[in-house]
Amino acid sequence: MSFQGRKIKPMTGDLMVKIKDFKCCKCDKELEDQDDKYYCLRSCSHFICEDCFKEIIKVEYSVNEFASCPKCSRIIHEDEIEVILGDEFEEILSEIQSNSDDQKEGFVHCRCGEEIKIVKHKTKYDASDDQGKIISPEAAEHLAMYKTKCKACKDDFCAKCMVTPYHFGFTCPQHREHVESDKCRYCRVAIKKKRKRGILQFVCSNLECRKIAKQACPEVLECGHICNGTRKEKECLPCLEPECVKEDESKTLCESKDSNCMICFSDTLGSQPCVQLECKHIFHIDCMITKMEMKWFGPRIHFAYKKCPACKADIQGSSNKKLQRLLDEANELEAQVRAKAVERGKLEGLDKDERLRDEQDDYFENYEEYCLDRLAYYICFRCQHIYYGGMRECGNALENPEDYKPEDYVCGECRMEDFAGKANCDIHGSEFIEWKCRYCCNYSRWFCGGNTHFCEPCHSTGNRNTKKCPGPPECKILMEHPCNGTEYAMGCGMCRHNNLRSN
Repeated sequence: MSFQGRKIKPMTGDLMVKIKDFKCCKCDKELEDQDDKYYCLRSCSHFICEDCFKEIIKVEYSVNEFASCPKCSRIIHEDEIEVILGDEFEEILSEIQSNSDDQKEGFVHCRCGEEIKIVKHKTKYDASDDQGKIISPEAAEHLAMYKTKCKACKDDFCAKCMVTPYHFGFTCPQHREHVESDKCRYCRVAIKKKRKRGILQFVCSNLECRKIAKQACPEVLECGHICNGTRKEKECLPCLEPECVKEDESKTLCESKDSNCMICFSDTLGSQPCVQLECKHIFHIDCMITKMEMKWFGPRIHFAYKKCPACKADIQGSSNKKLQRLLDEANELEAQVRAKAVERGKLEGLDKDERLRDEQDDYFENYEEYCLDRLAYYICFRCQHIYYGGMRECGNALENPEDYKPEDYVCGECRMEDFAGKANCDIHGSEFIEWKCRYCCNYSRWFCGGNTHFCEPCHSTGNRNTKKCPGPPECKILMEHPCNGTEYAMGCGMCRHNNLRSN
């Protein structure tokens, strides 16, 4: 006999076992005392100690003709109880019958032993379940009649069948049928017609669930549960069933199918196919792909979208082909931006910044990351190429997604017709074009809103007033230029820089 890969030694019969490292599904007691007896329930494979098993039989049979697993509520069949308890089962039934004759009419005993009076409440026919659906009239009437709360232990339960907590939305027969039936692996609705095999084996007839199933992994894991991963993935996810997660919580960082996805925060991991990152965090595959496709917020390119939403570690790779393709595209884009930022940083003098030599600074001897942080790059609305857009500090104030208009962000090469001067280089294109300040006769250091160049003084003071050119020698722009108030390109800064070094 085996359970999730562990060998189990039978004691008497095929249901009574001694086991270590498992817990009772009712009292949560470690099953490691070799003198105690434990039972593996055939209906659901959960383990329960002898004392707890006898307790639920006595309590539930005192008001009904069946008992259920305290963990999953699956019905324990009577023939299984007889095999486990033997003649003792008849003694318990006789004791229950004797006690029921003495019990006062209109009262019920809670599992904790407290005697509670059954009080009928007003029927609410507009009551809805946790999915917002109105429950049936029969279920509403049953709720008003039998839902009871114990003042001693605070448990709410059904005074007719003793199920705890109360089976909201079901009558007792409906609840018994529900717990015994197979459930859809996504919406948990009872499956009326079960398929023998294939990806729709544990999926209901709902079109949305069937659509989800088409991208789900059909593999059955060694533990006997279906993989919660994606179709055609390179490697299956660890099992997300709670009992399997407890076996080795490090595999999923304690996350199970009942945990919420940390991207959408609206559905559990078990409700959709999932993907596990190298950091072991797990998310819905659709949520992860949507996050990658949305990329960054606002105009400035950044790469926070290719980090784990939970721990912020870089996503190195994925067993899902579509997600891996998006990661490859993001890595290629990042490599291009990094290369451009490193070159531009030298032109802007960032390689001489004191922060790179300060051992207490976050960017100590990390020139590449410093350039990526300080310089702003955008995607041109017209040609879709990457272009330099000035220092990042200015862009932070303008990157509110509500104010962002993609059409305002156009590279210099595409805007050559809009600007005066030389906005293109035969060697370097528009990458290192230098601009004068729109409002005065200084070199531009800032590029704001994707359309306006500022010098340091005009940018820091927020100047928007056009100053008249003083002419040489006061004018710092050593070339003829149009009147201030228009954008003007002064040629390639990299070529100028290279010429100065060669001379």
